[in-house]
Amino acid sequence: MSLTSIRNLAFSLAFGLGCGLVFCAFALSGGHAPWPIPLPLGVLILGFSAFLFAWGRRVKAMREKDQPEKKDQRRTRRRISPLQAARVAVLAQACSRCGAWLAGFFGLCAALFWRTGETSYVREQVLAAVLAAVSSAVLTWTGWVVERWCVVDSDDDGPGPQAKPTAA
Repeated sequence: MSLTSIRNLAFSLAFGLGCGLVFCAFALSGGHAPWPIPLPLGVLILGFSAFLFAWGRRVKAMREKDQPEKKDQRRTRRRISPLQAARVAVLAQACSRCGAWLAGFFGLCAALFWRTGETSYVREQVLAAVLAAVSSAVLTWTGWVVERWCVVDSDDDGPGPQAKPTAA
């Protein structure tokens, strides 16, 4: 599994922008009100980001292999298996790409909803879309960072080191 590049994230963002444009073209056609976006959606995405970050920290701690210079470590972390670490790597890659798509989608929806009117309903939908776009950008960053924490430098079963690192 190769690492997600900035180029892939840019393609996901552009695809999300395109999907948002198509969606808003149909949703706002004929002067209709914006499609409702739940306000807690941004909080839900941020919660998922925190969950991924916590699991990524466990993988990072596993990779550091219990460094002996940490003498003041009062609490012990439960070990994470290599299979769970691989699952975290896959989840991180999916989150980085889906987060970029969602950031583009909700960002464009926020911009287009903002241009449709000045009622309190429209302002609520713009706020919800902006919160969802920002939290999706946080999810993208979190997934990208956690994916780098899950990198395996070489293959133990292969003849020698790999040409480039891959995610666990």
